[in-house]
Amino acid sequence: MRTRLAWLGLVASLALYAAAPAAQAAPAPQVSFVSPTSGTRYQSTTPVLDLVVQVAGPKLSSVTWSSDRGGAGTLTGRARQTFQANGIPLQTGDNRVRVEATNAWGVTSASTLTVILAGTEPAPTNQPPTVEGAPAPEADVGTPYEFRPAASDPDGDALYFGIRNKPAWASFGAQTGRLYGTPTDADVGSYSGIEITASDGAATASLGPFAVVVNTPAAENRSVTLSWTPPVERADGTALTNLAGYRIYFGADPGELDQVVSIDGAGLTRYVISGLPAGTWYFALTALDAGGLESGPSAIASGSGS
Repeated sequence: MRTRLAWLGLVASLALYAAAPAAQAAPAPQVSFVSPTSGTRYQSTTPVLDLVVQVAGPKLSSVTWSSDRGGAGTLTGRARQTFQANGIPLQTGDNRVRVEATNAWGVTSASTLTVILAGTEPAPTNQPPTVEGAPAPEADVGTPYEFRPAASDPDGDALYFGIRNKPAWASFGAQTGRLYGTPTDADVGSYSGIEITASDGAATASLGPFAVVVNTPAAENRSVTLSWTPPVERADGTALTNLAGYRIYFGADPGELDQVVSIDGAGLTRYVISGLPAGTWYFALTALDAGGLESGPSAIASGSGS
């Protein structure tokens, strides 16, 4: 009797054990990258990353990111099980951005995206141009004036020129910086505050300010040579025996010979009048005897000198 009961108890125990259901494992989330790439490596040209992932699986409780170069955060949910994080900082070289998804059962899965940020060289520092020269401080009416500055750029950049307070009588070359022109009588005066600039598009150098004075040209002195034949008789036909000298009357107007040169000596037959301003001059000659008696004037002669 005891043996039968023990056997039955064993059978009952085995039957109870076989009826218990087997435990099922919780499903794990599945993380995949959507943007900027669907792969696991990406090369960036900007120092921040905007990341979009897709996480498959029910009852998600959190989706987070972390970077081995620093920084961590949470991705925000979007439609169709997609999550996004913007402005993840990157550093030059490899950045391993790990995304972890956890569900309500505490099951976590992760994927890692390696983002490569290429090193960038700093932009070269622009060196300013130079411009120099010594413009002539004076210009004469009727005479061409020209000044061209010497300019260069250490970086080899193309240069463009400008000018401030350019004289009205002058022209200016924007490609060369050349200042040139021929002033007229109406331009006589001083022109100050002139400044020439040279620019490479980023930096500017200047020459000046300087001044140019336009002058009336100095009078050009000329000379006229007069020659004559000595008189041998007086107006009444008698012989002239006491010739003592001559007077030369001259002027810029034939009706007004207001300048006089007296010449002593009967033997002279030639005389040079110098220091005459440019233009036409008019001359008349008279003879004097020893008593101071003066003859009438000769015919008027003219000359512009040389």
